Amino acid sequence: MRWLRNQLKKIEWFRVFVVRTRWLVETLCSRWWNDTEVSVDHSHTIEEWDFETPGATERNNILFEQISKHSDKDNESRVFELGCADGVFTKQLSERFAHVMAVDISSVGLVRAQKRCAGIVNIEYVKFDVQQDAIPLVGDAMYDIIFAMDVLEFVRGRAQLTRVVDKLLSTLTSGGLFVFSACRAIPEIREAWWQGWLPEGGEAHLKYFTQRADLAVQFTELHPKNEIDLPGYPVHVLGVFKKTDPR
Repeated sequence: MRWLRNQLKKIEWFRVFVVRTRWLVETLCSRWWNDTEVSVDHSHTIEEWDFETPGATERNNILFEQISKHSDKDNESRVFELGCADGVFTKQLSERFAHVMAVDISSVGLVRAQKRCAGIVNIEYVKFDVQQDAIPLVGDAMYDIIFAMDVLEFVRGRAQLTRVVDKLLSTLTSGGLFVFSACRAIPEIREAWWQGWLPEGGEAHLKYFTQRADLAVQFTELHPKNEIDLPGYPVHVLGVFKKTDPR
């Protein structure tokens, strides 16, 4: 059996078919049957993610530099952080902006974020499921910047992604910035036939955002630029967009 598997792996079209089929099945199972809250709680509990790697830190600095170039409010901004996780990025946001609304579907992540950012007064925490809940506002004010960093991967399917992004942008001021990052999918998935209705990976999400009439591209980049994964940090797709009034 092992010999047969090894032989089949040498057949390129068959290998690609298996990779795409397995990914598609796992994605559809995640969409319809997996409990995102339970899954994310588990990832935090086992410390699956490390948000303090050099790669993640450099990515954040790149995005902050771009925000300074394209935002006319900068440190006066009200920002919305979708998926605050354990608060590493939340703390950085609190040092740069006037008010941070930090939300996460994970109670485990929220507790860790609050512990890390204890004593910081310009952060508000809310347990939040972007696919189910209404977006919390700061009083009646809308947001100047929305961050969706490595979280839209949990939204499966183009229709559902559109509903989520529409909801987010409805709370963003005209001319406000939408900032995202996402892991780049492997080549077999980037070129899969089903990417049109089930966008997976950072490049598929970037293509989706650039096709929206209410978003104007300000900055995009593959990070690292040499497209080589770093320890604990796979290649990401970064994007900064400005909300426009579609004609």
